[in-house]
Amino acid sequence: MSDIREFIKVLEDDLENKMKNTKADGTINKLFAGTKKTYIKCVNVDYEYQCIEDYYDIQFTVNEGETLDDSFMKFIQEEDLVGNNKYDAERYGLQVAKKRVAFESFPPVLRIYLNYDAETDFTSDNRYGFPAEIDLQKYLSLEVDKSKSCRYLLYGVLAYNSSNKKYSAFVRPEINRGWIKFNDDKVTLESFGEIFRKHNGAYMLIYICDSDVNEILSPIPSEDIPKCLHEEESDLYMQTLVVTEEIFKSHRGLDIADFNNEQYPFYEPFQFKISKEITYSAFKMMISVKFEIPIDQIKLWVINLLDNTTKLQEPITDDFLDKSMENVRTKLVNSYEELKLYMEVLEKPMKKQLNSNDESLQNNEIIIFLKYFNPDVQSLEGLGHLYVQINSRIDSIFPIIRKKMKLSPKTLFDIYEEFASYTIKNMMPEFTFQIAGIQNGDIICVQKTLTNIETQKLVDAGRICNIAQFYESLSMKIVVQFKSKFGYKDSIPEFNLVLNKNMTYENVVRQIAIYLNTDPSRLRLTSEYPKKEIDTTNSQTLSEILQSSTCLYYEIFDANI
Repeated sequence: MSDIREFIKVLEDDLENKMKNTKADGTINKLFAGTKKTYIKCVNVDYEYQCIEDYYDIQFTVNEGETLDDSFMKFIQEEDLVGNNKYDAERYGLQVAKKRVAFESFPPVLRIYLNYDAETDFTSDNRYGFPAEIDLQKYLSLEVDKSKSCRYLLYGVLAYNSSNKKYSAFVRPEINRGWIKFNDDKVTLESFGEIFRKHNGAYMLIYICDSDVNEILSPIPSEDIPKCLHEEESDLYMQTLVVTEEIFKSHRGLDIADFNNEQYPFYEPFQFKISKEITYSAFKMMISVKFEIPIDQIKLWVINLLDNTTKLQEPITDDFLDKSMENVRTKLVNSYEELKLYMEVLEKPMKKQLNSNDESLQNNEIIIFLKYFNPDVQSLEGLGHLYVQINSRIDSIFPIIRKKMKLSPKTLFDIYEEFASYTIKNMMPEFTFQIAGIQNGDIICVQKTLTNIETQKLVDAGRICNIAQFYESLSMKIVVQFKSKFGYKDSIPEFNLVLNKNMTYENVVRQIAIYLNTDPSRLRLTSEYPKKEIDTTNSQTLSEILQSSTCLYYEIFDANI
């Protein structure tokens, strides 16, 4: 273990030097540094010593049959310094003393090294016990604040398998992802139970505090990755986005999902960075494992950009099972873009392969997506996808909508087809889907028909009363990036807000103040291009302020401006 610790120390020193005077300065200390207090008191003379120091990892000497809890308790237990281990009390010389170490704080990422007795043969019956999660609060000093969570989750294990005399590394690289095993040149999935059962000698444990997990394991922004690495990886890997029905139902904007993170960036598709050479069959198995869905109940559809809108076009047939994912992309995607897929989960397993000449693909059945606008809550929600006969009437889906929304059997609807650029087209319920020009993947928006009284109440309250108005309001949304004028030294260096383009300067500042929990009268904004302070009496709309850039700088004053 000493070699591993030494390597990590050299690596961290090198990283610290390279991060100096950058946005990442101090990251090593922030992630790995905790504090501990050493207290020594002599028994026979009036002398004591106290020292608070940082630590970057913990070392435990492991004995047969112990657990992680045993090691912590032994570490903080009072120790007698006697015999050859007497304490050097300066002018008093060597003295019998009591020594105690107390943890003052634990770091966000806690690394624990386990040193085994070379004479001990650990078997399945006496292996060292370490849990998937542990609460460390009871090991803290009695004098420190204990309001912060001390619940730690296991995210990394370096272990030894005595049967094949090999070391393996196990990591959980994402919050909601399982364990991955690294064994020489093999990378496989593994369960925690298997780690504990097969590997009776853990040599290093990595725990992350549950309150810090979201920040530490957040996805790395694309702009933070060097251009040279982007170019290198682009030759080997491809990005694939997968939309589920749950994502569609949660989406509140245009299209089937939010691919560009411009509107309502809260329900994004699942992202997979995969080798271009991986086969469609292997990718489908990866999807099956990720979502815990039987592979024969998964049907993947290609989403293409058609007429400035993203929509389903065709399912990927089993003709591609032995083809590479790069081949799938080049054959089925209209332009040189990332591969976007919709995952349909079938109620029953497919009884036969889905081939390109299959009659089921040539029949009169199409898949459509339904959205419902509720003026009472001013929200557009996805109801899911639905198969319909192309020659059936549009109003044949009304009973299904009534059932989904728990509405009266006599409820009438206004119905529209969604187009690109936030435009919609009114549909005639008595027309067939074919006459209305509805195709695979089209999105249909529905609203309960309002009475004149219901409409007037909404108008009087200044609220949106129909789908047309709602889509117009969507077109006015914009994501604005706000950066501190003082850069990364500020507690909140940058953030994004979804705002309305017609907002006044005063309303924009009010929204920023809510986010920053400060007084709006103490805020000042500066435009990016040109970099000029914006007059607090400015009467321009947000759209006019952001003519050259969607970024604004903010600064907070100690007193009202």
